[in-house]
Amino acid sequence: MRKGITIVFFLLFAGLLTACGSETVSAAPVPARLREEPLPGKAAALLTLDEGDELIDWCDGDLNGDGTDDIALIVERSEEDAAGERLGKICELLVFLGNKQGYTPGPSSRTFITRGAEAYPGAPLSSLSIEDGTLHIYEPIRKCERAADFQWQGDGLVLTQFYWGEWYGNGTKEYYDLTNGTYSMYSAYSDDCSGDLLPSKLLFQSVLDLPAPWRLEDAPPMMELYTILPDAAPPLPYLDGNWYRSDLDSSGVLQHTPDEMLDQVKEAYYPEMERVDIPWTEETRANFSAVAGYPVPGYYYTDGEATLRYGYLEFSYSDGGFLFLTHHILSEDGETFYSYSSKDETGIIETY
Repeated sequence: MRKGITIVFFLLFAGLLTACGSETVSAAPVPARLREEPLPGKAAALLTLDEGDELIDWCDGDLNGDGTDDIALIVERSEEDAAGERLGKICELLVFLGNKQGYTPGPSSRTFITRGAEAYPGAPLSSLSIEDGTLHIYEPIRKCERAADFQWQGDGLVLTQFYWGEWYGNGTKEYYDLTNGTYSMYSAYSDDCSGDLLPSKLLFQSVLDLPAPWRLEDAPPMMELYTILPDAAPPLPYLDGNWYRSDLDSSGVLQHTPDEMLDQVKEAYYPEMERVDIPWTEETRANFSAVAGYPVPGYYYTDGEATLRYGYLEFSYSDGGFLFLTHHILSEDGETFYSYSSKDETGIIETY
């Protein structure tokens, strides 16, 4: 009988130890700069903040599809970027995976979110949200914005979409879908001195040979994605408010079309190059031309390495109207860059 009592007592004591051991450690809630609600104590218990570190933002939602909310957070670390590439403090992106007891550490990155090169006193900070299983990271920068989406695949988060928007001149919104390679460019804004937002129009869309989706731990910094991903797109004419005016229409005054000037440079300097058609649709080419203010070419030239493309049409004007128009044709081969220009009236090519 005594032996049975001892066994029962041992089992009860072991169960008590197990229950105590499974209790989730909690800490004091941690305030965040961009959110009114502090980080909950059970998640705060996993967060290590050294002197000078600051929790910038956090959000919750189910990322891995197990029915339990997870937490994503951004911490600005006190130390500077050691490599000096981002010229600012390190911003660490952390994910805590939820379970019945609390949270466990998930994927993280100390390099994806970068405030550095664009950072300035009072600069806006990155913010987070989780919707329909997608982690959305938004980062406003000087008259531009960028965003990235991560979704759970297999045992981790992968980058599925990158977005870049410019809000000066005739701005554009560009989307790169890494799950199927689709690249889409939309018009975003019209700088016609009124400051009015105009309806967005599709300017270009094509399936590109984009990189496979990166895992969060391996993804390049967000600020570098805009230099990596566009390499897969065909060389389209530039859209930049410093070079043209969308409220001026050149179609009635052009003496030489952009196609003519592109062909002239090709025959004079790059006769060995071959023509490659840009996959416009009738709609997208018309929309792009309307935003640019001139009829954009439907092709560019290449020898497999270097490219020759129409760059932009420069408008010089006064209150009384046009002074002159200048065509700019660009040749690029890695780090080598040549520019050819021609006054529209003469059609004579100059190099610089």
